[in-house]
Amino acid sequence: MRCNLTQKEVAEQSGIGLTTIHKFENGTANSLSLSTFILLLRVVGQVNALDDVLPELPESPYLVRREEKKAQRIRHTNKK
Repeated sequence: MRCNLTQKEVAEQSGIGLTTIHKFENGTANSLSLSTFILLLRVVGQVNALDDVLPELPESPYLVRREEKKAQRIRHTNKK
């Protein structure tokens, strides 16, 4: 409603079924994929709102050494 789009218009612009959009709006969509969710956000102009929904993730401790250098993968060669 905020975007002045009907469910039918959102369905046509996103390629998502009208039933899926209706269930999403009502909170009854049981298995909405991330790609479908992003398509919906894109159509209603709210794809940048993902930053508000997702938390900031800390850097993985597995990638940081004591000297604050990122760990690098070591490739082992097969000795024959």
